[in-house]
Amino acid sequence: MKKLLVSILLVACSAGMALATDYNPLTDWTIYPDDPAAWDFGGRNRTAYGVDEFGDFVAGVHNPALWTAAPDGDAYVVPNTADTCSIWWKDPWRGQPGPNLMAWTTWAATARVTPEAGVYNVDFSFIGTGYAAPDAQHTKVYVIKNGSEILWQGLIEGPDAYTVPVGDSLTKSFAAGDYLDFVSSNYVDGGAESRASLTANLVLVPEPVTMLLLGLGGLGLIRRRRA
Repeated sequence: MKKLLVSILLVACSAGMALATDYNPLTDWTIYPDDPAAWDFGGRNRTAYGVDEFGDFVAGVHNPALWTAAPDGDAYVVPNTADTCSIWWKDPWRGQPGPNLMAWTTWAATARVTPEAGVYNVDFSFIGTGYAAPDAQHTKVYVIKNGSEILWQGLIEGPDAYTVPVGDSLTKSFAAGDYLDFVSSNYVDGGAESRASLTANLVLVPEPVTMLLLGLGGLGLIRRRRA
């Protein structure tokens, strides 16, 4: 009976651990022509400068070399933006790891992740990139859940735009189908294009029952060895 109980516990623990999936837009990136399963790279159009409202998500088209002169040129380009809204695998200007979110006017480059259901620790930061002068870059960055719930927002501008990242850590619950948008957008009419390199990591928090099963399973193994 004890052997059966331990076996059941270990199977349950293994099933729980199988769901322990982490998400990272850089390490999950898949080079053209394939696409990552959990991530979508595209854009949302801001309804107007200075407001925190965005239109529907428009998926980018995977393009291996938007500018052939740029290194690491694998990128997604949002249709009908004259190639001005794009998400790059790596930042080709200042060397920061990507993805690099770039857009002009009211378009907002967006990295969207749809994780498995669960509670996640979400760590993220944005840093300015590109060739615009720091005082000309007016970039507002967001973390938005399910298209409209703004969980966090920050500002990239001024002398520290390219040297000091802005970000935070959150713990959030996701049901099946919930998604998270990491957004970079201009907020000033006439400002230079928004450019920000995103660093993000979503780590699943083990459920209490999974931790309990792990503990009971380990205890069963210890007792078995002593016997």
